Amino acid sequence: MSGTAASRAQVAICAIAGLVASGLAYWPPAYPKGPSMELWFALGVLAGLVSGWVIRAGWRAPWFSVTAGFVLAVMIRVGVEVTRGPTSHNLWPFEVGLALVWGLPSSIAGLALARLAQRILTPDQAS
Repeated sequence: MSGTAASRAQVAICAIAGLVASGLAYWPPAYPKGPSMELWFALGVLAGLVSGWVIRAGWRAPWFSVTAGFVLAVMIRVGVEVTRGPTSHNLWPFEVGLALVWGLPSSIAGLALARLAQRILTPDQAS
């Protein structure tokens, strides 16, 4: 592993953080009622913050993996509920789109907070 590339384990940890963050907000409510958008965003920021600490370099791998976790949480719920009622998620592409719309900006916000904290807490290495 080089200093700038994220390992598969790090990316997996960040994706799991996104999956758990999205799942905590998205899975409990019954289907017609969606998740609290404020809670979904706040948990996404938290997952982005975690991913920023796990993957210390770069921006793309942390925010992409958290957003992928958001989408995966939606797809798991859709898959489970479609097995119970085949017509329960006729508009599932919009649910995936909603996961992207909330997952991407919230993970970027959390990642930006992580990078800011890293700059403040880490002494400057440049001479």
